[in-house]
Amino acid sequence: SVFETNSSSTHSITICSPEQLEELKNGTCNDENLKEEYESMLESDLESYCSSFITPKGEKIILFGNYGYDG
Repeated sequence: SVFETNSSSTHSITICSPEQLEELKNGTCNDENLKEEYESMLESDLESYCSSFITPKGEKIILFGNYGYDG
């Protein structure tokens, strides 16, 4: 999903599995949208983040993206 604010700040978030993140790092990921988001994060001049979480059902997920002022 996409959301919009009244500010000039930029935020992005991508959710994937730990396995998908490893595929992205190794260059073996077949998901073109996920590859595009990952490459965009790496190439951005904005601040980036990558964090892992465990859902209430015990699933491990990875969140990554960028944030900051883009103006």
